[in-house]
Amino acid sequence: MTATFSAEDILEITGGRLAQGMMPDESDAAELCIDTRELKEGSWFVALPGEQFDGHDFLGDAFSAGALGCIVSERGSYPIASSSFPLIAVDDTLTALKSLARNWRRRINPMVVAITGHANQPFGVVTQMMSRLLSSSYGEQLHFVPPNAVLPASQSLKRLLSMD
Repeated sequence: MTATFSAEDILEITGGRLAQGMMPDESDAAELCIDTRELKEGSWFVALPGEQFDGHDFLGDAFSAGALGCIVSERGSYPIASSSFPLIAVDDTLTALKSLARNWRRRINPMVVAITGHANQPFGVVTQMMSRLLSSSYGEQLHFVPPNAVLPASQSLKRLLSMD
């Protein structure tokens, strides 16, 4: 089951506002994507700022790839030519993405297992052991978030939002 959100969902969950464009139909619920190279047509693109790249620089790519719209940080202007393309502005896109992931997690209510320890404990060994133990009972839908992750590495977050 993949996480999907309508424009109304995004506005309500994130407290955002439609900064540009037309509201998509309420029935247009779509996946979230944080990398335009992997964006599927009809998905929402979340423009995350990063150390090397700023997702806001790729709004045109998201539009060209057929995104339903973009979730952007509140700014004065956005580098995209189409004024009809929906942009939902939020205070902070990372916070918005976390809110959407939290909402999705609450909707599907998965079993959550936390592994704690100290810096000298090998995280990988413990998670592999737990994966083997739990997968025999719960299948292949095991997703791990690395320790000390501010944003669960993009792959981990992507797995959380698409628990297929």
